[in-house]
Amino acid sequence: MLAVAAATEKKVTKAGSGLAVGGALLAGLLVSGGVLNPAVAIAMGLAGSPAVWATLLSGVAFGLLFSLFEPAKPPKVEE
Repeated sequence: MLAVAAATEKKVTKAGSGLAVGGALLAGLLVSGGVLNPAVAIAMGLAGSPAVWATLLSGVAFGLLFSLFEPAKPPKVEE
């Protein structure tokens, strides 16, 4: 997820972004046994697969991180 975010925000060069996204996909495929989509993993009877729990855990973790680092909203100005 961080590799994709870095690539889309232009934090790395084009060659580096391809390597980062490709490496992230390769790591995901190796860890999950070839299933990256949680819905497909559940349909195949692989509910305990890393494709399911890693997706859920990373969603919760990044949601919490975002709430910690979210920029402060400017106060409303009434005219």
